[in-house]
Amino acid sequence: MTLQEQINALESEILERKAYLSNTDYKVIKAKETNVDVDPDVLTQRQDARVTINSHEERIEELKRQVAELIQVAELIDEEQYL
Repeated sequence: MTLQEQINALESEILERKAYLSNTDYKVIKAKETNVDVDPDVLTQRQDARVTINSHEERIEELKRQVAELIQVAELIDEEQYL
C-alpha cells in the first residue's frame, strides 16, 4: 500500500468515526436536557471514536512528512542528473 493509499484509508476511517459522533450527538444532548443517563456503550464508543480520530490524524501527519521527504529526495536526484 502506498503512502497516499494509507492516508486515504485513514481519512476514510476518520470520516466514518466523525459520522458516528455526529449521529449520536442527539443522544448525548437529549440525555443532558432531560437529566437522563446516556447508554454507557454509546459513551464508550464515542470515546473510542475520538481516540481513533486523534491517533489517525497524528499518523496522517507523519505520513505526509514522509511524502514531503520523498519528494525532496526525488527533486535532489533530479537536480543531480542535470549536473
